Amino acid sequence: NMQGVAQVLAAVKQEAATRAQVKVPTDAVFAALQSAGIELGHRKQVYAALVGAQYCEAAGAPGIAVSVCEYRSAEAATKGMAAAGASFKAMAPNVTRTRNDSTVLTVNRAPAAGSVDPSTQIIKVFSTLGGRA
Repeated sequence: NMQGVAQVLAAVKQEAATRAQVKVPTDAVFAALQSAGIELGHRKQVYAALVGAQYCEAAGAPGIAVSVCEYRSAEAATKGMAAAGASFKAMAPNVTRTRNDSTVLTVNRAPAAGSVDPSTQIIKVFSTLGGRA
């Protein structure tokens, strides 16, 4: 249904145009991850309304996908985390969601024997942003 696709694309464009200021914006998260030596590629905006957010971006590397979503409030972020967990649990069983104020980090890793799991470092970097220790 091309009309449905056009509506989603228009919604994504609107999300980008109406971003509210948040304590931990997506740009700060991805910059901090890069500064910590975590290389994620293919960063792009994704449909935020799917998880009740106001704005989301996603990026990835082999074996790991990261999304960062900004919400209007910490309460909305908590609700969004719960809704995403309920909706996507079967599709993504290796997901960790972490909230920092009104921003939610989702780390989805592919299970791989013997490989280093970068999700712990990603979550640690995210948790220290915005003056949170």
